[in-house]
Amino acid sequence: MADKLTIEIAKDGPLLIKGLDALRNSKGDEAQAIIDTIKKCPSASPRRTLRSDGGFGQYMGEFTTAVKYGMNITHILLNNSELGISKEQRAGEWQVWQTTLHNPNFSAFATLCGGYGVRVEKVEELDQAIQQAHAHDGPALVEIMTDAELI
Repeated sequence: MADKLTIEIAKDGPLLIKGLDALRNSKGDEAQAIIDTIKKCPSASPRRTLRSDGGFGQYMGEFTTAVKYGMNITHILLNNSELGISKEQRAGEWQVWQTTLHNPNFSAFATLCGGYGVRVEKVEELDQAIQQAHAHDGPALVEIMTDAELI
């Protein structure tokens, strides 16, 4: 695992992320990254994942598995209250139909499960939130509130 999580956004290009252990696309297997990371994670080995709200929501119960076994996994969760297919629908100039989500407070969920959870609503809060999550001894979740039009 890289020492530092690096996120770069290229104009009209992909989101480049270095230092992650699991990242999945939105083609129907988005939730599988949670399972993949848990399978690879001995409790002493820190891991990082980047998830969407739709993907994490499908298998959010697996967070309790990480708590039970003391797995040191940090989930970076992008919450835009929409499924990833919404972006494809917009790009194809199709109607965005039935892809909005009614999400729980994922950071509160992580805390209630016995892990560490923090919600980020301002850019200024991001660095500190990620540092605190990485410093936590056990599973952690950083929920970043985002705009559906941007991601």
